[in-house]
Amino acid sequence: MHRSSYLRMEYLVHYYDSMIITSETKVNVLDIGSYDVNGSYRSIFDSDVYHYSGLDMSEGPNVDIVPKDVYHWNEIKDQTFDLVISGQALEHIEYPWLTMKEVARVLKPSGICIIIVPSSTEEHRYPIDCYRYYPDGMAALAKQAELNVIHLSTGGIPEIDAADDWTGADNDTVIVAQKRPVTNKPEDPFRYEKRMGIDGEVIQKYRTWQMAVEEACKEFDREKQIILFGANEIGSQILNIVGEGKVYCFVDDQMSRTDGQFCDKKVLSFAEYCNIEEKYNCLIAADQRTSFKMKKQLEIHGKQSAILYIEPRQNQWDKMECYYHILNIWLEMKQKGKSLASFFETKKIKRIAIYGMKELGKRFYDEVTDIGIQVVCVIDKNPDSVSGEFAVISPEQEIPDADSVVVTAEYYYQEIRRQLGGKVNCPVYSLLEVLKSGFELDL
Repeated sequence: MHRSSYLRMEYLVHYYDSMIITSETKVNVLDIGSYDVNGSYRSIFDSDVYHYSGLDMSEGPNVDIVPKDVYHWNEIKDQTFDLVISGQALEHIEYPWLTMKEVARVLKPSGICIIIVPSSTEEHRYPIDCYRYYPDGMAALAKQAELNVIHLSTGGIPEIDAADDWTGADNDTVIVAQKRPVTNKPEDPFRYEKRMGIDGEVIQKYRTWQMAVEEACKEFDREKQIILFGANEIGSQILNIVGEGKVYCFVDDQMSRTDGQFCDKKVLSFAEYCNIEEKYNCLIAADQRTSFKMKKQLEIHGKQSAILYIEPRQNQWDKMECYYHILNIWLEMKQKGKSLASFFETKKIKRIAIYGMKELGKRFYDEVTDIGIQVVCVIDKNPDSVSGEFAVISPEQEIPDADSVVVTAEYYYQEIRRQLGGKVNCPVYSLLEVLKSGFELDL
């Protein structure tokens, strides 16, 4: 059980609770492949609302049902469960279409299933390893089992600045499906996707072209038509999404390919575009790498444009360098017998809030409490993942009075400081500031 899988399951169970909790009786939950290997989903359902049962092919921890036939669960009656879940199991099943048939059989009418499977990651036999899944593959399995697809994603995240815990080499594919009759569903839970490539690079993007176009057009002048940079398949899809009436023309210098027309729209050269660009909104219709290059080239010429991709906010190497810099200063302080106490004494700080409780946050908490500083709370984007002898809140909650907030998520310090600007009436310091100031004050 990897962390990203647990976070997605927990998020989706709560997101769809209006479809899952439909009466005052307990929600019957079946977890397929529930054998506890480095964790399970059971804690998500640790309340009086749910009755959780685990099913697996072998007896063991967190297993309640072991069917004699793994493809025919005769031990379970038809229409027994309100919710069927599964994570990191379907890739180990030789005939998953038979499993999906059983999922549909044991679900009550309008029951929900949430299944998480890897789309990548290395081979891991347990005892066999058969498949990797993308949304289209999961949709096909649901269709064959006569389940209605509600949501599909790979690497789906609820917000663009979701914590790194949501990302991993598995690049989880998720399907949420419903047994007929179909009921009203909420909006899509994941607007964005965050995937890790083979080289470890993390790529963030909008989950669908529709979402990407909506986001790109937010800043457009609604009175102006759109010019699409790129007479290609992507441009054709955008044209269908925004509507022909909102697009004036395409821009593409490869006139031999377009013959001056594309999708019944004129195709201009870049030089022709420059003569009329002030009258129109400009949207680049290209792949991610090309879009970033074109946007930069247009900026050089003083032209504004929008793209369909999320511009990289972070570089993994930059983050590691930042992390290394902090640890190096901290270690040097320790070696020279320096303490953070002088910083807090000089600033007359006795009570602080700590933003971020990953590795650096934990070390910082230990050090400040050892010198008598009171930590009034810990602020974290994923408060449920943080535990300790302190109050934990999310950034959206009201922050208790403190003499200062110290941000241990150094790479995001400027962004976090802006977010906290109107919420706190005290200074906001970065961990690096505290370390450097403490070092200088003690010299």
